[in-house]
Amino acid sequence: MFDITERLDSKKLNKRVLEALIKAGAFDFTGIDRGVMLASIDRALSAGQKARQQKASGQNSLFGTMRNGNGVCSFL
Repeated sequence: MFDITERLDSKKLNKRVLEALIKAGAFDFTGIDRGVMLASIDRALSAGQKARQQKASGQNSLFGTMRNGNGVCSFL
């Protein structure tokens, strides 16, 4: 859920949309309880907004630069 909030624009993905996706079962593949995901929506949205702002300003985290497209550290 945190990954999708980083990738999508907040104009297209808001709290209501994210709630609907969770309730529809779009994130059931993660194995995380829907109640837990619903409780963490605000955190996910704020983390996604922060990550997009850092990306726009050209900043990366130390570990964010070591990941390849599969989410695996490239040195492994």
